[in-house]
Amino acid sequence: MTRDELISSLIQEAYNEVSRHNCQFSTEADAQLRELIAAGVDRMTVEERYNGAKIAEAERNMRYLCEQLCERTRRESRVIVENRTFSSARMSICPLWPFC
Repeated sequence: MTRDELISSLIQEAYNEVSRHNCQFSTEADAQLRELIAAGVDRMTVEERYNGAKIAEAERNMRYLCEQLCERTRRESRVIVENRTFSSARMSICPLWPFC
């Protein structure tokens, strides 16, 4: 996959996962998500971006991050993933290839 295709695919994967958990991203958390995904894709080699197993691993890890985000959001009795929730979840799951 090209860089842009993979970024778009991972963003869609994240949206699908948070929607599946009845959550959604705030504007600020959405910006953090896009930044995280772009940086993660940039960490991948060209070979990894065209490797089905590596793409599947990145997708699995994105779903895991989103699941953690929604769990934390629900514990706060909300449905909107806020910026601070995103930041704390991101730090707690690292290292999670290729995102951190």
